[in-house]
Amino acid sequence: MGDRKLPYVIVFLLAAVVALVPPAIWPDVVFPFEDNWNNWYWKGQPYPRPHYTLQNPPALFRGELAIFKALVLPPAYARRIFRGVPTDYGVLWVKPYIETAGVPPLASSAQHVAWALPLWFVVFAAAYEAWRRVKRRAV
Repeated sequence: MGDRKLPYVIVFLLAAVVALVPPAIWPDVVFPFEDNWNNWYWKGQPYPRPHYTLQNPPALFRGELAIFKALVLPPAYARRIFRGVPTDYGVLWVKPYIETAGVPPLASSAQHVAWALPLWFVVFAAAYEAWRRVKRRAV
């Protein structure tokens, strides 16, 4: 590939991975909390077993939720700017609130990816171009 095409292919693939992470995390976020976290254990787990709630979530779940929010909010705000309503994944944190109870999960995922892929591509391409300019000036 040419000197300028390869970095943009890499940027596109990176944007695709970042856009697909929230749909991969989504099932863990929506399943009932007790089914996910309170019924699993490992050998040698301390007694008594911890009882996790939404007010006392495990550290792994807090990390997943932080990653989910960080990757969902920018596309949700972008859609709100252009369409007036956020993406289905971002309705919990971005106003105006809309009802998404009847939306199929695949449609929500497709909607998120349709907004996230171009957004992350532009962000990563801009970061690459800025890094390239700084690198060129340093030489």
